[in-house]
Amino acid sequence: MTKFWYKFALTLILSCASLVVCAQAQRRYHTVEEGQTIYAIARLYNISPSVLLELNPGAADVIRPGDRLRIPDDKPKYREKYLIEKRDNLFRVSQKFGLTIEEILAVNPGLTVENKLKKGEYLNIPYSKAEVQAEKKRLEAEKAAAEAATKKAYMKHISMAVVLPLKEKTDRGSKMVEFYQGLLMAVDSIRSEGTSVDVYAYHSGNTLEEINTILQKDEMKHMDIIFGPLDGMQAYVMSQYCEQHKIRLVMPFATTNMYGTQNPYAYIVSPASGSICQLGASKVVERLANHNFVLATTGVTDTRGTVFTSALRERLNTNGHILKTLDLNADEAAYTSTFSTTQENAVVLGSTDRQNLQRSTRRLRLFMQSHPEYKITLIAYPEWSTYTGTTIQDFYALGTYAYTTFFRNFTDARTTAFEQRFRANFHKDMIRTAPRYGMMGMDVGYYFLHGMATLGADFDAKAHTLSLSPLQNHLRFKQTTGGGAYTNTGVVLVHYTAEGQIEVIEN
Repeated sequence: MTKFWYKFALTLILSCASLVVCAQAQRRYHTVEEGQTIYAIARLYNISPSVLLELNPGAADVIRPGDRLRIPDDKPKYREKYLIEKRDNLFRVSQKFGLTIEEILAVNPGLTVENKLKKGEYLNIPYSKAEVQAEKKRLEAEKAAAEAATKKAYMKHISMAVVLPLKEKTDRGSKMVEFYQGLLMAVDSIRSEGTSVDVYAYHSGNTLEEINTILQKDEMKHMDIIFGPLDGMQAYVMSQYCEQHKIRLVMPFATTNMYGTQNPYAYIVSPASGSICQLGASKVVERLANHNFVLATTGVTDTRGTVFTSALRERLNTNGHILKTLDLNADEAAYTSTFSTTQENAVVLGSTDRQNLQRSTRRLRLFMQSHPEYKITLIAYPEWSTYTGTTIQDFYALGTYAYTTFFRNFTDARTTAFEQRFRANFHKDMIRTAPRYGMMGMDVGYYFLHGMATLGADFDAKAHTLSLSPLQNHLRFKQTTGGGAYTNTGVVLVHYTAEGQIEVIEN
């Protein structure tokens, strides 16, 4: 290759590389922040939503915090490049394109009126004032249409009804009042976000006659959402009514799927115990995939323990693993032959009994003290998370993982803050139950009201995109039957670390 061609080829390669670098430098991306929509991002970059969607086809379905969206490269300030011809000058070119000389000079840095145009060179031709104005109007019109569509999708007013035994002078009546008070705190939060909420509260009683009397009221058919009722036979009638009038029905306390399973407007907050066991087993196996799983028995069993350990064994078998069995009353040789020194050992008890738990953890900790080469992690049942005193120290020592749909984290500053606000609002403390009904009302109320306010008509399809941090009750709904009701699948793992910390693991 001659020197000339070598230099030419090298120049060409460098030029191409330069073009690539420039192109990459001009490429822009935006990382989606919490609460941002396609329309908000388009406004931020002064572009139309349609252009943004063309570059990011998947964003038409849903965008989540952390997603990266391609942003159009900066638009050139000129419309085209003009190849200068013989006898061309600035005046002649300006006349040809209906521009002023000043407009042409503005997009051609270094060019002045004194410069002569050279044939074969290129001249940047800017957009005319008419074109600039037309493009500006087009963008403004498109933005206005997008903003109108956004406002239409959002609900700025919500009518809600609460149908619970609020006047019942019993323990459960007190719990329902506390749940209602938590709902009212959620309503205050939604109002502060700019959505007005009308609240209608009704004492449901416990008979079909009482629930039918409420449903005959004129305002009921205009509700956007109803929370309740508590009793099963009332729930069935309420579900039929809400399906007929296309009203979302949130059933916080129905623990089985008997009521409204075919109603696509129904939401079951408290899943059946068997479903929780299945979900919990999946979470545990996924999180502790590399552990040696051991079922520790003491001769004590109960229904919850049997259902969960059966689900755990089935899930392990699916993954090609086994659930070993260890009698905690056996000798040390049985322990050492069952536990592994090369894997951490995940131990589940066959019973949820509290006394059995205390006896079992005592034996496990004594074994670990004698044999520090064995690492043991305890798998806990939901109700164990409510225990305090020496039990929680056992949880920390065993690096325990508890599966549950609700958890009041007493170490979280938000828990203390909410309890103080509740006390200030209602001049009393919440009832010491698990779960706390006031917190449950807040979490359930905020999930649905905030979701409806921000997602509007798309709530049912896009509720899974809500990124909320509940105080206690974890909510993630799934339509478990074809076209039927939505059931809560929000099972999380609560991890008690060896450092004395508590972390809630959602994924």
